[in-house]
Amino acid sequence: MKKSNLILLGALGTVLFFSLVFQVAVHSNIKKGKANEIPVEIISEFRTVSYFDAINATNRVKIVFNQNDTVKVVVKAPNNIIDSVSTKVVDKKLVVSTSKKLKNTDSILLLIDAPMLTKIDLNDNSHFETNGSISGEKIHLEFKGESSGNLNLSYEFVQYLNNSEGEINIKGEINQIDLISNMKQ
Repeated sequence: MKKSNLILLGALGTVLFFSLVFQVAVHSNIKKGKANEIPVEIISEFRTVSYFDAINATNRVKIVFNQNDTVKVVVKAPNNIIDSVSTKVVDKKLVVSTSKKLKNTDSILLLIDAPMLTKIDLNDNSHFETNGSISGEKIHLEFKGESSGNLNLSYEFVQYLNNSEGEINIKGEINQIDLISNMKQ
């Protein structure tokens, strides 16, 4: 083999070696940068709200409702999105929404206590379930988008409108029910 070919092969080998060392060094620095990020953890936050007898939820939130003499709202969510969860009462209706676009891995849980409910209005991917049976005289249920629910009800009258692709399970003691399904809005 000629001396010039050996020099050329040596130069190519050296360039290849230093290129590999550079890639490993850059890759390890990128990993170190991610290690310095703040870890995401689920935190609980008590929200002070006034009296309400209706709930409206949008976005991907899960609500667990407990019928109780006191009004209480606790939000459990990752620390990086809990501030974007809004819980406000407008005309005796608790409105739950988020200002940020949620990732599929984000999880928002609301633990809600109230003396009674007269309306549940769920949109998008929201989920509502009762902790035990809830009772009253009249309730209006409205499920839209891909909302879902597991409800144990004891009401005299239930009006139930379903435009949801999600699964809704209703059980309990209902004297009269008005079913409205798949209406276009």
